[in-house]
Amino acid sequence: MDIAKRRLIGRAIVSKRYYPLLEKLTSYVAIPDNIVTLENSDDIIKSKGRGETLLMKTYLFQDKGAIKNDILRFVDADKDFYLWTEDSNYCGLLHMPNMQSFNFDFDFTLDDPNGIIEFLYPDKKIVIDYYEESDEHYVDLKICQLLPKSIIEEK
Repeated sequence: MDIAKRRLIGRAIVSKRYYPLLEKLTSYVAIPDNIVTLENSDDIIKSKGRGETLLMKTYLFQDKGAIKNDILRFVDADKDFYLWTEDSNYCGLLHMPNMQSFNFDFDFTLDDPNGIIEFLYPDKKIVIDYYEESDEHYVDLKICQLLPKSIIEEK
């Protein structure tokens, strides 16, 4: 889908759905001031190559302390990153100043039918996939060490 059409969809959902979702996922972030343009968001996403899996683990949804601790084994809590949700494709990524700005205590009933959140670092990608199965809530965490596109293209 071209960027003009995505931007039009983004305008329709940004204040109705995207900002409220980001408010639930963040703490102390000026959301409108930290949204990255679609063009820059596309460049950031495209710059991420494939990665080698460092950790893949399933947790009960309420075990957020363990999830955060496992993430912090692989990334510096003070480093900035970009937050992606499905609506980021239409509204842009959110620049996050550090790990403390992410609300790990978010509620399972977020108005996000996709159920996937990604943290994009220059060298890592963290995927948080939350879902319900047999009346129990779970989180799958995947942490990848990203390979630069130039290395991938050489292979």
